[in-house]
Amino acid sequence: MKKLLKFKEFVNESINEGAVKQFEMGVSSLINNVKTGYGWIDPSYVYDVFDQSDDFEGINWDDVKDEIYQRLIDNNLLYYSSNDPEQQGKKVTSVKQIQESVNEGMISPKMANNFKIGNQIKTEKGTYTITGFGSKTGATRDFEAENEKGEKFNLRVSLRGATGIQVAVGARNLNFPEKEEMLESVINEAARVPSNVMEFAKRKGSYATALVKKAAGWAEKAGKYISNGTAIGKNYSTIILDMKHHGSEIYINLDDETIELFGEPVTDAKSFAKVLATNESVEVNEGGKDEQVKKECISRLSDFFRVTPHALSKFNFDGKDNIKELTRALNSTSDQGTELYYQTAIKSVKRDLGVNESEVNEDMGKFVAGTLNTPFDNLKIGDVIKLDALDYTRRGDNDKITCILPDGNKAEILKKYITIKL
Repeated sequence: MKKLLKFKEFVNESINEGAVKQFEMGVSSLINNVKTGYGWIDPSYVYDVFDQSDDFEGINWDDVKDEIYQRLIDNNLLYYSSNDPEQQGKKVTSVKQIQESVNEGMISPKMANNFKIGNQIKTEKGTYTITGFGSKTGATRDFEAENEKGEKFNLRVSLRGATGIQVAVGARNLNFPEKEEMLESVINEAARVPSNVMEFAKRKGSYATALVKKAAGWAEKAGKYISNGTAIGKNYSTIILDMKHHGSEIYINLDDETIELFGEPVTDAKSFAKVLATNESVEVNEGGKDEQVKKECISRLSDFFRVTPHALSKFNFDGKDNIKELTRALNSTSDQGTELYYQTAIKSVKRDLGVNESEVNEDMGKFVAGTLNTPFDNLKIGDVIKLDALDYTRRGDNDKITCILPDGNKAEILKKYITIKL
């Protein structure tokens, strides 16, 4: 069997045979699991299996992916899904076929379900970068996006495979036109890197670009983003990447092509996440109480609303922030809903951190109180119910929200029938 270049480099650069043996055992296990499972696997699923397996820990996906694909092809196990993602479709006969399919302008069902913030979809009319998540049905999924100019859009993607997408212009416009924009390519492993950093890396060469993208990708998998960067040292051979403002957390040595996070070597997404978690824990223990509250509020709200932590960095989370500005930063549709979750986040964070415990309502957490403004079943106007604050914030007036009734049972009630009680 012909060995592929990347895999050759992986073998040659391994300090000992341990990594190669680990890889061989991992591939054997993967092949066996596929054979005893469905009997085939779609190419778009292979990375997920690789990433979730302890057998490949410490091994870089980019170094071995083509070899893994080739082994699966040799064992007649690699097939594209049909329109039904659980049904076997066209057989994959070469690795080149997989590489070309990324640029064929086709979104597979698996790909549509696994888009992440930062992925890019290029159509006949422009390139859209996914910035957030919208609603999902059994047939479609919506995404918030922006183009190269920073203009806002909503995208609707079929979950049954598609060669085009529906594009609605405007951050809050969900009136999707029937005519689709035809796809040209999908970059589903893209990581967002500031243009000044990427331009510098390009001047240094493709190896520098690959290292920067790799570090940015690891950061995004850990829920962080590259905000800026610079270069230092002789011949500017060290690239420094910031996650926080002037954070200088990531160092890339272009001479030996290594990456360090907080001064510790990292080799893959798992080691990056481990070092990040350790250092964030230290920061919480060392930081002031107000800063701890702010940091944790930003973390929770950015995660819930699928926005970058940087977008919330200007807010203090001291109960005095401008709610209208926060609504825009969260891409929320309701100032009332924003304030609800803003207050909930502050109180629950303070409770968890033990800050001003006497001022914190112990019942205030994920669920908040609301009153009915319209009779519902056996309940009358003014009856108190509990509901998920996040669910309330993200829903429209005519959407149903799961609520806890006074008797402890749950019911689905229209949002417009509920008045929030802060």
